[in-house]
Amino acid sequence: MLDRHSSVFEDLQGGKQVRDHSYLHVSLLLEQSPSIRRIVDTARELARAGEGTFNVVRFSRLSHEVGLLNYLRFFEDPFPVLASSCVVDLASKSVRRTDFSQRKNPNILHRKELLLPPAHPKRSQYAKLTAELERRGMFSDPQRIGFQKFWMGQLASHGLKIRGHSIVEASSSKTAIKEKTDEETNETARKDEERREEKKREIERHRTAIVRDRLSAPMQALARHGLLVSDRTVLDYGCGQGDDVRALQAVGISVTGWDPHYAKDVPLAPADVVNVGFVLNVIEEPRERIQAVRRAFELTRQCLSVAVMVVGKGDTSGQRPYRDGFISERATFQKYFRQEELKEFLDRSLGTEAIAVGPGIFFVFKDKILEQRFLLDRQRRIRVPLPPELRPPLDRPTLADRRMETLRPLLERLWQQMLAMGRPLVEEEVSPDLLSEIQGQMGSLRRAERLGRSLFNEQELIGAGKSRREDLLVYFGLNLFNGRTRYSTLAPELQRDIKIFFGNGTS
Repeated sequence: MLDRHSSVFEDLQGGKQVRDHSYLHVSLLLEQSPSIRRIVDTARELARAGEGTFNVVRFSRLSHEVGLLNYLRFFEDPFPVLASSCVVDLASKSVRRTDFSQRKNPNILHRKELLLPPAHPKRSQYAKLTAELERRGMFSDPQRIGFQKFWMGQLASHGLKIRGHSIVEASSSKTAIKEKTDEETNETARKDEERREEKKREIERHRTAIVRDRLSAPMQALARHGLLVSDRTVLDYGCGQGDDVRALQAVGISVTGWDPHYAKDVPLAPADVVNVGFVLNVIEEPRERIQAVRRAFELTRQCLSVAVMVVGKGDTSGQRPYRDGFISERATFQKYFRQEELKEFLDRSLGTEAIAVGPGIFFVFKDKILEQRFLLDRQRRIRVPLPPELRPPLDRPTLADRRMETLRPLLERLWQQMLAMGRPLVEEEVSPDLLSEIQGQMGSLRRAERLGRSLFNEQELIGAGKSRREDLLVYFGLNLFNGRTRYSTLAPELQRDIKIFFGNGTS
């Protein structure tokens, strides 16, 4: 199956070749065979990619993956920045999307003229720039020049600037001094920004999101006080892995969840009740905490619930002090609030009174009529029983299930290569990029093979092995007409085939 897939790309016309991938600008698709264009159309349909959502197509010769890539300002910038990618596996019909737009050191594209048709009017201009950069030795480190920061530093170290698609030498005299001063100022600001970003990269906020088997404490507080009812909308602002959202949806409450890591594509819209549960305590920047709680309050129509970790609730032994909190060994940040500290923070940030309903849990009402009813009911000690449906453990995928889904694209690629050979592979037979990913994600090729056998149909591999054995018998039978081929002269993969399919005793 993979062989048939790979043979199609022997017909590719033009494009940029990088190891086992071919890159084409969409304008070059018009010069490709109908089979190539059908493959792209299939990938677009699976990804639901409309016009203008990508401008470069990446083909793989070692897998069934087709990448739909979007480079910003492809024609205007000499080295366009990768904004997003959508990788479609035509075999499994799976789609993997990646947003690069917020990355501080994005991938960039060189030699873009190779992606265009030979007759394209701008190709010669782009090729001239590439040739001049090659002459100056700018492409001597092909592994790192694909990232913007290294490339800009490379240009600066050679005293070069690129304007449009032309090289500009460093200026002289007073202009050069002024430009150097400006550059030094900009460089200082850039390094300061890099240091700030490096600090942020140290802290992985999303790793504080835990998997729950019951409603979180602030959601339980909202339910007990009768604020979670079917005629109110709810927004879980910073929902983590979404266990609260799924539990409330299961009992008919209109709830949405947004999270900067796990659910960043969910549109933020106002809701009657907004919950900011255990979000402020994982933000290491005090100003950003204020921005977060104010943004949540802007989205609130009636009541905002805020919950944090309080002093004494966490073990700080072995953690590194950082600003007003701690950094754990897992590179997560935690600030532990005192009750009065949190109230003062909310009162000052939101300009209205926050009402304590539990340790580290406060309600802030925008609807003052609802606030009066809440205070009266609390004075009368009225509590709404927690719905029984919210008490049992939540129906959610296990951590093992989630991990397996993450690994599925890698295992699928390995499985297709195993099917092509009809047997397990050795490291030399696996493409270097795939082997590197497997070792990084799963430790070893053998472990990846075992996981693949548990995930896919092993009978399919057995059938492929039988076909491979029959092909080998035909191959060796035909060789007998010209004399028996000596074992030592066979290709390494054929030697492995003989050992596996015919045993070590075959001569």
